[in-house]
Amino acid sequence: MPHARPSPRHRPTANQVASRARRPEARRKRQHGVVSLLMVVLTGLGVLALTAAGLHAMRGTQEQQLTVHTNTQAVARAWAGAELVQQYLNSLTTAEVEAIPNGALTLTGVQGVEAQVTNNIDAGSGVRQLVVNVVGRSVQTAVVVQLVYEITPPSAGAPAPSVSSIGTVDINSNLDLKGSIRVLGGTNANLMVKGTVDLGGSVEGINRVCSTEDMSITAAISVNRVCTLGNLTMGGSASVTGDAEVKGNVSMSGNTSITTVLANGNVVLSGGSAGTVSTKGNITVSGGSARITGTAATEGNINWTSSTAASTLNANGNIAYSAGNNNTALNARGNISLSGNGRVQTLNALGNTTLSSNSNTNGVMGNLRVGGNLVFDKDQVVNDGEVRGTLSREPNGASAKVKQDVTRNTSLVVDVPVVSVPVVNPVFKPSVPVDVFLLKETANYVFEIEVGTGKRMVTVRNVDGIVSGTYYLGDYSYKWDQPELARGNKDYLCEAVNDSGICTEPTLPYRTLCQGSSQYNGCFSYNAGTTKWTLNGQSMAPGVAWFDGNLNVSNGTYINTFLATGNIETSGSLKIFSPNYAGYTPVCTDSRSASPYGITVDFRLSGLKPSDLCQADGTYLPNAIGNTALMAGGVNASGMYVGGDISLGASNAIYGNVIAGNILDTTGNTTVVGSVQVANLRSSAGTTTTWRGSTTIDLRNIPSTFTPGLLPCMGGTCTTSGNATGSAGTRIRWSRFL
Repeated sequence: MPHARPSPRHRPTANQVASRARRPEARRKRQHGVVSLLMVVLTGLGVLALTAAGLHAMRGTQEQQLTVHTNTQAVARAWAGAELVQQYLNSLTTAEVEAIPNGALTLTGVQGVEAQVTNNIDAGSGVRQLVVNVVGRSVQTAVVVQLVYEITPPSAGAPAPSVSSIGTVDINSNLDLKGSIRVLGGTNANLMVKGTVDLGGSVEGINRVCSTEDMSITAAISVNRVCTLGNLTMGGSASVTGDAEVKGNVSMSGNTSITTVLANGNVVLSGGSAGTVSTKGNITVSGGSARITGTAATEGNINWTSSTAASTLNANGNIAYSAGNNNTALNARGNISLSGNGRVQTLNALGNTTLSSNSNTNGVMGNLRVGGNLVFDKDQVVNDGEVRGTLSREPNGASAKVKQDVTRNTSLVVDVPVVSVPVVNPVFKPSVPVDVFLLKETANYVFEIEVGTGKRMVTVRNVDGIVSGTYYLGDYSYKWDQPELARGNKDYLCEAVNDSGICTEPTLPYRTLCQGSSQYNGCFSYNAGTTKWTLNGQSMAPGVAWFDGNLNVSNGTYINTFLATGNIETSGSLKIFSPNYAGYTPVCTDSRSASPYGITVDFRLSGLKPSDLCQADGTYLPNAIGNTALMAGGVNASGMYVGGDISLGASNAIYGNVIAGNILDTTGNTTVVGSVQVANLRSSAGTTTTWRGSTTIDLRNIPSTFTPGLLPCMGGTCTTSGNATGSAGTRIRWSRFL
């Protein structure tokens, strides 16, 4: 429901306007702390929740591209440590940063992480650059990430803004993708889903796909890595070129392939190929073409009935094998049985062994070591065999056709190492809360409906060319003898309008916020029945536009952030450039005709620019909200979450983040240059995001003023960005693996 609005006649005074302009964009919290220069005490609780299986987005130096490195638990811990160090540096004053010596930083509250300062550099103008090596350790490996933290001196102005960040694609619902998603320039892009995943369409350029529930990949899809807290099912020609980390079971069929499998549950290959497999559950390899080309290691049992030969099988339990010999080695702490075409090079078992292959050329071609009993017949080959227990028969003599060189050794010690597989438990970063109501005060233009009259209203703030205040949107009657009214006269700012929407008290100078399809067409319309605003024209004044209700952006080219408390839909041949993506010239001047904007600015929009983004010295000052093109949904005055659905139409090009507080639907051919979040804050846990169209996420040629995935803080886990009074502002300037 709309809320009561202040009358347009009660416009702020000049002093009130100046005071509002000086007011911080949002309330910020400043951190203080007393620290030792030799010992840094950081609390790591909750920090691993900031990473998704090691996912951490960093900004590059020149191209400012997203670099994301995820692989093992060691990598996850390294990036968690990097986040801890950044949070710590944000809490220091400039003097404390300058005094940090080279040496170890002690990180407490998080295991397997070390950090060491290798250089503290004066980069000039009060800027310090701190070179830190962060080490993440797991049971099997260690990963070193070297980072350059750039710490800028505090300003004398307002506290630093508080921000949140998301990955490339973050979906907090089930995902049913039967269309296509393509990422350009984003070999490190990640698709993170809090729910089930059904990939039956086309996926290209995705580094990692992760889900909190079951994942099914059935199409000819190739990704670098996958991780899931549920089960993984792969069919068709799906391919994972890197590792698959699965908390549940893994099932492969068809022509699927995975380079490395790490699982807690059972791994079943009825078809397809895996490079190496490590699991706490059992391993089953069946079907003529199913195979594991490298080492298979399990804390359970292995049952291999495929006709394709294995390489090395290690099990804490039993091994049953019936395939050929490819220099095959079987190592079991339980029992081993060879049957069918079972033929191996070496066999080591702490338990009993049974040789019952169906040919006198099968058996053990190399060494056999058995800690229990051996059961075999006269047709089984045994070369160099020793058995601690009993033999079911005497070996064939030297003149026998089948060689059986096996003896009892009651002192035999069989060396079969224990298989220990790390627990798989990918950690997911919580979705960033989305609440457009909290961003109302940051908008340059606030569009609302006056209660009782249904009149369209807009509050303007921080816009050069318009006095800050609240206006009505109205039309002027055509007057040929009055130059201002002898041309376009729709959707102008008015002091008062009648019930027909005609201006009865002009606002001077005559101003409008939109540029219609012609001088005689308006841009803004409102349907009271659907509480929907419709924006349809050539363009509107640049800046952040906030709408109370639903919003349809149809046709045109816009340099705006569009925020709606309800739902957002787009249609027509539409281009939206977020202010930070566009930068100084398109946002702060009338020069918008150059590609890719193609906007011919006429008298209606000339000279209008957001003063909070456009600096007097001719520079652009980006803020977090300016990274977003579309955002919908929030908590209303009754405490209920409303709106949040975004539907992208065909032939849309969106240059900025697309943030759906609830569900995002794509049906046409859409390009998004930025990050995408589906927060699913209004719907139930079983809600599914359905993508049927073609969606391209383009991370190439990112402008320096634009940071994909960086949002204003709307609750949840937030960090400080920029300069806070009395404390240093920290960003990661550069990073690499050592």
